[in-house]
Amino acid sequence: MTSDAPEDPAVFVSRIESLATRTLVPRGAGSMLWRAWGEGRPLLLVHGASGSWTHWIRNILPLAAEFRVLVPDTPGFGDSATPPEPHTADGLAELVASGLDAVVPAPTALDVAGFSFGGIIGGLVAARLGRRIRTLVLLGAGGMALGRAPTRPLVRIPPLTP
Repeated sequence: MTSDAPEDPAVFVSRIESLATRTLVPRGAGSMLWRAWGEGRPLLLVHGASGSWTHWIRNILPLAAEFRVLVPDTPGFGDSATPPEPHTADGLAELVASGLDAVVPAPTALDVAGFSFGGIIGGLVAARLGRRIRTLVLLGAGGMALGRAPTRPLVRIPPLTP
């Protein structure tokens, strides 16, 4: 007998995490936890603020069918230690880039995707790694000084008549 009920979220997270290879990378007084799934070209996924690797949980296994998916808990989030002060995007990007060097040594090329605050960090990591980056995808990353697209005016919808 099968059930159409969704999997319990805690069980789902535990199942996905059990398939990961975990690497703890020392950084300063703390460490940064990296999880990896799959084989193939490395793909770094950087989560948004106030989150962890689980922000990408529904993407991991489909992507791992083609890539070696690397999902760290960025410094100060999830299972990674809080970075030294001051907490800046540049400082976090430096810690992620140096941690990445421990997980995917240079000169190996890789792809990077980040969303929200992770898009900002992913962009800064890509800038540090230069030619090692094959593809950079930024999703909903703020702070890029891009102009806003013009918005169309709202249209009043007349009430329905019986």
